[in-house]
Amino acid sequence: MNTKKFVLTLAITAAVGSAAGCGEREEATAELPASVATPSADEPSNLTYADVVAHLEERSRQIGAATATYASMIGAKDGWRVEIDGHPFEIYVFEVETEEGQLAFTKVKNEGVLGFEAETYGNLAFFRSTSDPHPEFLTLVETIRDMH
Repeated sequence: MNTKKFVLTLAITAAVGSAAGCGEREEATAELPASVATPSADEPSNLTYADVVAHLEERSRQIGAATATYASMIGAKDGWRVEIDGHPFEIYVFEVETEEGQLAFTKVKNEGVLGFEAETYGNLAFFRSTSDPHPEFLTLVETIRDMH
């Protein structure tokens, strides 16, 4: 990895941690604020990375190598950068049944991360890769939204 990419990666990692509020904890409250996002009644709240991959494979998408991401930095349970049809696509899984998971999901859904907007479905968030954006990003998101 060249020096510029390494420094940029470190800067992004630090900024994501800061944006996600790592290290900051407020006392839990009995009720979540009304502005907290939860999946709507017609969206599932327990989807997994494996569900997404299986659904895309059923639709003849080529699934390649996957690398775990630092999902916890944005409050997600799991995160994967996976090659789909030869291009990277990022999938994050949130535990929206917990207060902490709901708050993290809301922040990502409403604000994105580092200026990058997220597309969401159920308890999942999707980001375009900054280095090699998937040319069919929105098409893939719509395909995933057709899961249930």
